[in-house]
Amino acid sequence: MAKFGTLEQALLISLQDVQLSPRDRSTAELAKRYARLIDDAAPAAKYRTHLTAMGRALAMLAAREPLAASEAAEHFEKIADALSAHSVASDLGPKLLAALVQLGMTPAARSAVTKGGDPVVPATGKQPESEFERLRRERRERTERAREHGA
Repeated sequence: MAKFGTLEQALLISLQDVQLSPRDRSTAELAKRYARLIDDAAPAAKYRTHLTAMGRALAMLAAREPLAASEAAEHFEKIADALSAHSVASDLGPKLLAALVQLGMTPAARSAVTKGGDPVVPATGKQPESEFERLRRERRERTERAREHGA
C-alpha cells in the first residue's frame, strides 16, 4: 500500500470533487476498476509458469539448506511482487489515465476545459507520451538494436 493509501482510495477521494453527469458514471466505474486491479496486482499469466518453477526450486533448496532457502525466498517474493506490479501498471496505467482524462480529472484535461478547447491528443488518438514512457521506449529500442548486433 502506498504512503497515502491505495490508488483506488485516492481515486475515490478525487471523484468526490468531480461533478459527473449520469452518462459519465460508467467511465468513473471503469477508472475505479483499473485502480483496483493495479492495487491488487497478480503475476501476469506469461510469467506464472516460470515463477512456479522457481518456487519448486526454492522448495528443493529448503530441503538441503533451510537458511539459504529462506533468504532466497524473500528475494523471490520481492521480485515476483515487483514484476506483478510492473506488468499490471504498464498495462492498465495508460488506460486509467485515459479514463481520468475523459472525466476531466487530469491537469491537462482541466486546463483544456478552462481554455475552452479539447485536451491535446496526437493524430494517432493516443495520449501524449510521458517522460517515463519515452525513456522506457528508448531503452526497449536500444535493447532491440543490441540484439540485432549480437550483443
